Amino acid sequence: MQPVNILRPFRRRRTDPAGYWERRAPELVSGYDHPETWAERGWMSSGVEEDLVPRLLREHSVGSVLVVGAGSGRQYEFLRPLGIDVRGFDISPTMVAAARERHPEVDTVVDDVLGAEARHEPADAVLATAVLQHVSPERVVEAATSVQSLARRLIVLRELTWLGAPSDYQWAHDYDGLFSGWETVDRAVTDETERGRVELRALVLTTTG
Repeated sequence: MQPVNILRPFRRRRTDPAGYWERRAPELVSGYDHPETWAERGWMSSGVEEDLVPRLLREHSVGSVLVVGAGSGRQYEFLRPLGIDVRGFDISPTMVAAARERHPEVDTVVDDVLGAEARHEPADAVLATAVLQHVSPERVVEAATSVQSLARRLIVLRELTWLGAPSDYQWAHDYDGLFSGWETVDRAVTDETERGRVELRALVLTTTG
């Protein structure tokens, strides 16, 4: 099966992603608090990252992690007990406010993944869940470059790799091509329905500058 990308541009989403996600933020904050509703919402399944991500971080001796698209901070719940430095950013001010309220000990700021390497110090690992799949094909190379620049040794992605039908706000990208300088050391299909396939993959740097 080949990835299916958008056929009809969604102009408001493409030209104003910050506004789009800020409008959706109240719904997302509420939804993240109720994982039992994620399946009916068509979201990724819950409980996957809690099992896999801590193992990957320990295996690669990660001492710091940057969460791209931190949302309301749900991933902080399983990252903080690891005793590592955790930082994050999200494009929505409402989401960042929720993350700060719930996890004041974590530095979470408002920012966009595009060009983020100019505004943030790299971390040992970058964690991105359902972030790049919302970046349009004409901007995804720039976004992937930012993610790579922010990671010293490990990238953990959980993203769509196949879409069953065109979508106005998500795309299935070629992550092997986007991260060609990185080696995939772990890969698992975490969700697969007629609507799409989601994979979690861990990548380590294979080339030096």
